[in-house]
Amino acid sequence: MNNGSNVGTYSIQRQSVERVWWPMLRSLRAGTDQMRSEGQLFTPPDWREIRDRKVYLERLQRTFLFNAYDKTIQALSSKPFQKAITVGQLDSPLDEIEYDSDRCGTSLTMFGAMLYEDRVDRGFAIYIVDHVHAQDDKGNPMSIQQEKAVGARPYFVRIAPDNVIACDTTITSGRETVTHLRYRETVYESMPDYSQITIERVWVWTADVVECWERKVTSTSTDPVTLAMLANSSTNGHVLKTSRPHGYPGLGLPIVLVGKLWQKPPLLNLAWLNIQHWQSSSQQSWALHYARAAILRGKGMTREEVENGISLGAGAMALSSSPDFDLAYVEVSGAALTAGKDDLAHIEERMRMLGMDPLASSSGPMTATGEVRADLQHSSDAQRWAEEVEWSLWNGYQMAAAWRSMTVPEDWRISIFRDFSLLGGKQTDIASLQADATAGRITVQTYLEEAKRRGLYSDDLDPEAEAELSGSSMPAPASEPV
Repeated sequence: MNNGSNVGTYSIQRQSVERVWWPMLRSLRAGTDQMRSEGQLFTPPDWREIRDRKVYLERLQRTFLFNAYDKTIQALSSKPFQKAITVGQLDSPLDEIEYDSDRCGTSLTMFGAMLYEDRVDRGFAIYIVDHVHAQDDKGNPMSIQQEKAVGARPYFVRIAPDNVIACDTTITSGRETVTHLRYRETVYESMPDYSQITIERVWVWTADVVECWERKVTSTSTDPVTLAMLANSSTNGHVLKTSRPHGYPGLGLPIVLVGKLWQKPPLLNLAWLNIQHWQSSSQQSWALHYARAAILRGKGMTREEVENGISLGAGAMALSSSPDFDLAYVEVSGAALTAGKDDLAHIEERMRMLGMDPLASSSGPMTATGEVRADLQHSSDAQRWAEEVEWSLWNGYQMAAAWRSMTVPEDWRISIFRDFSLLGGKQTDIASLQADATAGRITVQTYLEEAKRRGLYSDDLDPEAEAELSGSSMPAPASEPV
């Protein structure tokens, strides 16, 4: 009998990504505070700091994260959703998903952006297509009015990768489908004495049922009874609270994957470089702190003069009876600081290049005559990830329709904006387009359309109208002075 002792235990696959990859990605995205709290994991001490922990903590508190990884994730994740996801027309209640995908007011565009961010950050995204059951208290089917009143319809539930405990899949009809899912969520329960209890829930989706297991973790209460209950919960593990048939009529479980489970995160190399930058920056900040403080050097003074002290500052004068007396400030040459600065700049440039890589796409394969096949041009990684999210949402709608015994029309489409990559010199071929338009090899309207696609003009520009106003001819470029 399952007593819940292992329901919250990570699967072997989850344990493997928790060894190094995911703790590093989590810390980088959380920022400076989290990186500092990780201590020696990402900021190793030197031999002197091992002997004197205060010196190590002093350096740690002077270290700040240059968060290139998190910034890159956010920048990439925003590009496909500069424009709203376009969805074909559907019957009620499927049409409501576009404007409220999760019954919490999240639009489909915002929901897709979260899936895309998970895919870029951890290598996969996952969500459930659930349904508010359309039955009244007596188990009878609800009327349409009653369903609308309680929101009884299909909806999407995103599961953050960090909350996935275990996920088993199988290949069915050439498609990877989920056969078992366990994920964690945290809720807070308020008590009559105004204290709070933190409750860890583990949801389990199997072929037939959905289970909810609970374990009380912490509390702000000082009540002995409450504290004893927490200790008992910690010892005995999770307790089964609810179990019900999920009722999904489709093949497998209504769970959609984007990307591959537990795969190597696509920007892992960028994350490693960000860790390298953190460590180099830590040493640079520490060295700079001490190098900027000049050292007072004196010689030729008697013991009595040293013990009496020397007045320093504007208008002060230092005197000595010794003919060898000398007093001066000594500053470091700064050569090591320059080397550290150059190292940081080099790492930042490498991070910038790695951050741009997902946006770059190469041309397609060449034919025997050396021509590039335009119809076989490669998409960038960022575009392929957007396509994965697009297909996942398409599958989500199919599952939502299955919940209602409905059919999505054959010509129904869902589309995510994907024309945002640096396609083989996308930002540098404007001059060539201008030359072609000036020479009459392409029309002004074609030039404007292509330039607009490359981001030179705003989305509001009407190429046809502008071509008419310009007289359908490009002005000759101004001649350069001799």
